Amino acid sequence: ALRTAPSQAAVRFSASGSNTDPIEDGLLTQEKSWWKRKLLEVAGFNSKASVRIRHANHMYDSCLTRSDDVELVKALGLGSEFVSRFELLSLHVWMCLARLRMDEQEGAKLSQELFDNFWDDMMNEIRAKGVKELQVNKHLVELQERFFGAALAYDETIMPIQGNEDLMLAAALWRNLYSGQGDVSAQQLQVAVRYTRSQLESFCKLPSKIFMTGNFEWDKVPAVQLVLADQQQDTTLDVSRERTPLTQAEFF
Repeated sequence: ALRTAPSQAAVRFSASGSNTDPIEDGLLTQEKSWWKRKLLEVAGFNSKASVRIRHANHMYDSCLTRSDDVELVKALGLGSEFVSRFELLSLHVWMCLARLRMDEQEGAKLSQELFDNFWDDMMNEIRAKGVKELQVNKHLVELQERFFGAALAYDETIMPIQGNEDLMLAAALWRNLYSGQGDVSAQQLQVAVRYTRSQLESFCKLPSKIFMTGNFEWDKVPAVQLVLADQQQDTTLDVSRERTPLTQAEFF
């Protein structure tokens, strides 16, 4: 959970209490804590709905942070344009949604909150680009269609079927994460498939009480040196480059 620094008043109160009776200090602390809990209860801060919203916020922020990981972007050989950023974020949101299906009713509720966060954020991104208000929904629908299409393709790769799930996942990642580009190497797809499979397995092993708080660790980024089609003479990518913020990336 988010932690806030103690207020100056609380610090002063703690410091000035050194000359008072320790028992009295303890009673005062308990009384203040009781009133604080009551106020939070009245405000609904600790209600199931409020806690769920906070957990969804943590989870979405985690997906955003992960999709901006420069080492991950390098390992997957992705660019910094808007579509690339959006598809990588979509992949991580989808992995969380897939894991939440294991938690039935509560998982479904948290999925809805996470889903709402995703589209609220994308709406803000579109507006931040100066898109006219009448065109905002049009662009949002385009992004939603991309996400739903990708999610459906990814879903098909986690069903126990013919045994060629990795080939199906590679095809789904090529069409979506790499936007069907012709210069994507087999090595890139192999790294992307291994990363996605490994992360899903880690999520499945994670206890629900931890995963559903949104405060979890992602897998270690695979250490690879990609050889891209246009970089045959240079086997490394520039790790120091900064990812373009979504609001500044070119909108497709």
